[in-house]
Amino acid sequence: MIRVATLGDRDDLTNMWRALQTEQAGFDERFRPAADGAERWRNEVADWIRSDAHRLLVAEIDGRRVGFLAAGPWHAPPVYEPAFEVYISEIYVQPEHRRRGLARALVEAAQAWANGLGGVRLRLGVLANNAPALAFWARLGARPFATELTLDAQQPTEATPPTKAL
Repeated sequence: MIRVATLGDRDDLTNMWRALQTEQAGFDERFRPAADGAERWRNEVADWIRSDAHRLLVAEIDGRRVGFLAAGPWHAPPVYEPAFEVYISEIYVQPEHRRRGLARALVEAAQAWANGLGGVRLRLGVLANNAPALAFWARLGARPFATELTLDAQQPTEATPPTKAL
């Protein structure tokens, strides 16, 4: 069953968020939640639950919370044609409950919510090394839009003086 989260879900949602962060960190060493990230996330949950602009969904099996999806509005910078999108910031299903359609049901519930708000599409990010997530989204019909890259900022050395802006 998929339903909208309530304040009574906060502890279970926070525990699942922690599990998600641990799992994500295994895909890329650059992924590091803040030391107080879980506390901050738990505090944000209350705001999201009270907000009409955000949606926090819970997947349950036999009354147990086993997954969640967090989503909110995303707007392009004003130099681009306006298009209201909903950004999925997190989605997680406990490993022992995967491959049962729960993640798909969470996404479909988010799509229905976005449609009700007049959203034109869902937007999300996936770590490049997370092959299972990339495959899941491909099965749902998600298509790449942009590729986000990182480049380490290296400190200049004496042999390589910093360049001056002109």
